[in-house]
Amino acid sequence: MSKSILSSEVTKKGIKVPHVWTIILFCLILAGIMTYIVPAGVYDRVEVAGRQVIDPATFHFVEPSPVSPFDWFVCIIDGLTASMAIMSMIWFTIAATDVYTESGTLHKMVGWIIKVCRGNYLLIMGALMAFFAVRGAMGAFELHIPFVPMTIALALACGCDVMTGLAIAMIPTFAAFAYGPINVYTVAVAQGIAGLPVYSAMGFRVVVWLVMMVVTFWFVLRYAAKVKADPSASVTGFVNPSAADIDIEAMQREKMTWRQKLLMLMLLVTIGLQMVGPMLWKWNFAQIGALWLISGIIAGIVAGFNNEKICDIMGKACAGVFVGVICIGFARAVSVVLTKGNILDSVIYGLSIPLK
Repeated sequence: MSKSILSSEVTKKGIKVPHVWTIILFCLILAGIMTYIVPAGVYDRVEVAGRQVIDPATFHFVEPSPVSPFDWFVCIIDGLTASMAIMSMIWFTIAATDVYTESGTLHKMVGWIIKVCRGNYLLIMGALMAFFAVRGAMGAFELHIPFVPMTIALALACGCDVMTGLAIAMIPTFAAFAYGPINVYTVAVAQGIAGLPVYSAMGFRVVVWLVMMVVTFWFVLRYAAKVKADPSASVTGFVNPSAADIDIEAMQREKMTWRQKLLMLMLLVTIGLQMVGPMLWKWNFAQIGALWLISGIIAGIVAGFNNEKICDIMGKACAGVFVGVICIGFARAVSVVLTKGNILDSVIYGLSIPLK
């Protein structure tokens, strides 16, 4: 009896995944221990197109320089310091975006899209997916979840199902986040760690993103048309359109104020500058972060917010992504430990041997 109860309790509790900071700290400690075990070695660096790169034919072993346990934690501070420009860019991008969201501009943009498409359900869905795809390409992810009830209501009103509504908002978001050319997380942060110019190879990544968006749109719209023609094809079952809690017609009747029209233009200009700045003016993380900070402040003023509300919106937005942003500095600390211990190049050399 007691054994079965214990087994039940274990099943209910399951395996608890450690906090992400704990996982990175474990990796940091492992890296520190490796500095005592892995032979130290380095490649010579040469300058190519203004960047320091390794000469693959110059690897040689050097005197070991293990990192002490106390310095493991010092490396966390060094990692945070080295990543501050990237972290600030992410904080200010998210903070400014929240100012635009709080002004109601993004929701009014959705209503405007529905109105302009004049009842053509495929055109409406395609336009909304483009909206989510552009924001997803910037790194927006969980910010699209509040739109899901609206897209589900729209899908039901168009004679489709709940899955279609969910897909309109989230599938373009997932795909665009993965392939987005200006995603601050998967592109800017990764390029910063790799030592590449921020948003380099923009043309190639834009082409890949567009191709993936075409495939994504085709997949979702094909499913929507299939369900509309044959409701039995729905994977979630038919739901009466009256079950939707959001009045789509009311959204179409709502007009954008002059403030929201100006804010929509400002947001588009900011996104455009984020794309062309690194290519035309060699902007880095600091410049992009400053761009969004300026944009967010001006957006708050245009929206009619006072200074306290602007600061409150930005503060809450930064707090909401604090854990994730700090992970960038923590992860950078692992690289700092490996570099100080002169084993980062040794690891690279060891991994390169099988490739030969």
